[in-house]
Amino acid sequence: KIAVRMNVNPFGLAPSAPLMTFTPNTGHSSMALTFDASKVDPSKSATTVAVALRDETSRISTKFEMPVAYDALLASGSPVERSAYLGMFQSAAASEAAGALRDLPSGDVDAIKAKLTAHGLDFVAQRTEADGKIAAYYSAHGPSGANQRGATLFVETTHKAGYNAIK
Repeated sequence: KIAVRMNVNPFGLAPSAPLMTFTPNTGHSSMALTFDASKVDPSKSATTVAVALRDETSRISTKFEMPVAYDALLASGSPVERSAYLGMFQSAAASEAAGALRDLPSGDVDAIKAKLTAHGLDFVAQRTEADGKIAAYYSAHGPSGANQRGATLFVETTHKAGYNAIK
């Protein structure tokens, strides 16, 4: 038997059971993941999850970073209405995580908008700021558990002409 642990992450991914068993003679196994609110930390990396495995017989363990395509975790749902977005966005500021994506193939606002909407984010609005930067706003819904709707995620991107990056 193998013990499985995952560090806290932006969506609360966690193993569905503390132990898994490898299929004899194949070396393969799989385990369902659940969403555990106690494992949510929006400040953690949005591209990988830290995983630890330990053989319960020998007590030998290993740790590694597992890449995660979080867009696969976004639930389809209705976008947040534009009129309600600002208030909800501002109240979520306490759990804000920020970062920059550099060296994008294009810094074009419409190209990035198309890419984000293709990956489950709903476009809400955009505005041009006084310094010429363009801010675009999106919403998405995280995964949901039994009889509950997933958390609403708010995304703001800032684009500056001539830069293939967003913040």
